[in-house]
Amino acid sequence: MKRLTALLAAVAAAGVIAVGCSSGSNDSNEPVPRVKTVSVDDIARLNGGQMPPTSYYYDTDRVREIEGKVSSTPVNNKDDALTVIRELADIIGCDDPQGELRYSETNPCDGGFNYVFEQYYRDVPVRRGSVSIAADEDGNTTRLYNSYIENVNIATEPKISADDAVKLAKRKYSCDTRDEPELIIIETGRNSIYLTWDAKLDRSNYPDEAFIDAQSGTVLVEDGPVED
Repeated sequence: MKRLTALLAAVAAAGVIAVGCSSGSNDSNEPVPRVKTVSVDDIARLNGGQMPPTSYYYDTDRVREIEGKVSSTPVNNKDDALTVIRELADIIGCDDPQGELRYSETNPCDGGFNYVFEQYYRDVPVRRGSVSIAADEDGNTTRLYNSYIENVNIATEPKISADDAVKLAKRKYSCDTRDEPELIIIETGRNSIYLTWDAKLDRSNYPDEAFIDAQSGTVLVEDGPVED
C-alpha cells in the first residue's frame, strides 16, 4: 500500500483537482465539473473509522474490490456512478475516467443497482477492462469493483486487416468464422498488452475463438466454447 498511500497523500495535499476533464463520451462542449478525489482515509471514515473489506491484485497494492461505502455522493443513476468513479480515480489507477470508461449496463444488486463501465483506449475496447459501482435503494454506495487495466500504451492502427485476420483463422483452423472479427485490446500477462482481432470460429470444438495480433498476424490466445 506504500505507493498508493503516498500517491493519495499527494493528491490530498493538492485539494480539489480536475479528474477526467477530456470530452470522452460527454456530448457537451462545456468543461467537466471538478470533483474531489477520495482517499483510503476518507473511505475508512465513511465506514465508521475502519477500511471495509478490500481485496488487491496478486502481489500488488492495486485495489481490486472494496466491499463498503466508497463515497458520500448519492448514486441514483449512471451519471452519479461515473461521478463516484471520478472521485476514486487514483484508487482505480485511471487518469481519465471520463474519457476511458463508457457506460455499459445497469444490473439489480441486493435491492439496489450495479452500474458497469467498460474500458476503452483511443476508442478501442479493452477486453475485461471495466469499473463498476454498486449502490443500495437509497443511493448509498456499497461496492467498488475495479478491473481497469493500467499502462495501456500501444498503437491502435492495425497492420493486419480484418479480411487478413479471417483468412489466417480459416487457414489455421480449417473452418469459417462467425461474424466479422472485432478489433480489441487484450492483456495476456502483466504489462503484456496487444491490439488484436477477435475472430470467432464456426466450429463446435475447442477453440472456437482466436485472438490474432493485429500487427504481426500471430495467434496470441485461444478461447472457447463461446456462449452467445
